[in-house]
Amino acid sequence: MSLGKRLRELSIEIAVGVLVVVAAVAYASAKRTGANVPWPSVLFAVYTAVIFGYPVTPRFNHHLKNWLFWVTWAILLLAHLASFFLAFSRLHHWALGYYGLLAPIEAGAVILIVGKLFPKPTNQTPV
Repeated sequence: MSLGKRLRELSIEIAVGVLVVVAAVAYASAKRTGANVPWPSVLFAVYTAVIFGYPVTPRFNHHLKNWLFWVTWAILLLAHLASFFLAFSRLHHWALGYYGLLAPIEAGAVILIVGKLFPKPTNQTPV
């Protein structure tokens, strides 16, 4: 991997980390001050962006031009949205900790499913 490509990926990883930390600090601050912000919606949007936005670039960039990859990604995103809307309709006190518990599980499942369906091509050099 070239230095420029690695720096680009590292900057994306840092930006995602900063976004998560800023969201957590803003959430804690608003909870303490009692600000009227629709935090469940904001947290869900950030969580979805991290789970479905982050793995695309570094892990599956060799499949970005494959339309079947995007269809699979959209189906997983729709399943994610449907399951969370179902959970939000049943649980009225959705805490930040739930996202922290679910993030590694869901990200791992998404990466595993898409990784199995779209494996990284092997670099074959002619003999």
